[in-house]
Amino acid sequence: MGQVSDARSKVLDALVQHSLELGEVRLSSGELSDYYVDAKRTTMRQECFGPIGEIMLDCFQEMGVSASAVGGLTLGADAIALAVSQAAHVRGLSLECFSVRKEPKDHGTMRNIEGVIESGARVFVVDDVVTKGKSTLRAIDALREERCEVVAVVALINREQGGMEKIRAEGLIVSEAFTARELLERKRDMIAVGSPS
Repeated sequence: MGQVSDARSKVLDALVQHSLELGEVRLSSGELSDYYVDAKRTTMRQECFGPIGEIMLDCFQEMGVSASAVGGLTLGADAIALAVSQAAHVRGLSLECFSVRKEPKDHGTMRNIEGVIESGARVFVVDDVVTKGKSTLRAIDALREERCEVVAVVALINREQGGMEKIRAEGLIVSEAFTARELLERKRDMIAVGSPS
């Protein structure tokens, strides 16, 4: 439990320090927000790769479900999927990874999904930030077109703006590693004690 707690604390601090930006910004949904989370500034950091993989894999294992591959819509899901696959390998589990293209490849194999995945496979889906759920649902639709069974979805960060509920409405088990509220609370705590942001 201590290692899990340490990993969560490390990733949460990294997200607050490197990914959370305060100030008005327009989100991909078109809505205005007073903060923005650029999760890739954390998920692509070498020191966060292992802890993120452990945390996300734990989320899937706590659901009591299994799959043969993990992935999601490029670009946000890519580093996370690789981290989860590596964490599974360290634990002696077989969990390959894949990436769903935003547009199908227009040459060669014309693939929409790249990586190690077979048609009809049971898969986990990950995403970095879920707001309205559009990118996650896009990945799910692409996987279902390939007759893959999406068994569970985990977001690194849930902005709690209805996205996870939309994904759950697809009949899927969903979870998140962190909520945006946690990031904002940690940021306030850091400011209160004069910690550098």
